[in-house]
Amino acid sequence: HAMEIMRVRAGYPYKPLAAAQVGASIKSGRNAGGWGMEGVRWIGENGIAPESVYGSSPEIKAGYQSPAMQAAARQHKCTEWVECRPKSLDQLVSMLLRGYAGAIGLDWWHHEVMAAEPVWLDGEVAIRIRNQWEGWGSNGFGILRGSKMIPNDCVFPVAMSAVKEAR
Repeated sequence: HAMEIMRVRAGYPYKPLAAAQVGASIKSGRNAGGWGMEGVRWIGENGIAPESVYGSSPEIKAGYQSPAMQAAARQHKCTEWVECRPKSLDQLVSMLLRGYAGAIGLDWWHHEVMAAEPVWLDGEVAIRIRNQWEGWGSNGFGILRGSKMIPNDCVFPVAMSAVKEAR
């Protein structure tokens, strides 16, 4: 999701990207957990296929490593990223205030989500997140507060390879 936002910030039209294709490739087709830096490094080397090629389901699909999938993925590579210190709320909020979205790992949840923006509730900072689970939150968005928003890993894509499409 952070790559999708980065594309829009760079002036490209919104294009849903298939996180499940990256996860399947990294984990050899297993539905197993991972961490944000692992995903960003994979996307930096191999790219991420658009949902128009892979599909929108978070399920692992056959063909996730096919030549056509790999060619589509190479069009969407992350070329630069910022990795924050684990459990650094200051760094997380600083990147969000700059307009970046990032992947955060939450050990208490055993899950990786996208940190979208900081929000202020009752005079305290909270984090709006996007979760890939269907039916979760309000259209996939929710807010974490207190110790629940402290990331165990945190990485922000900040630049991407040139994409061959009209801006």
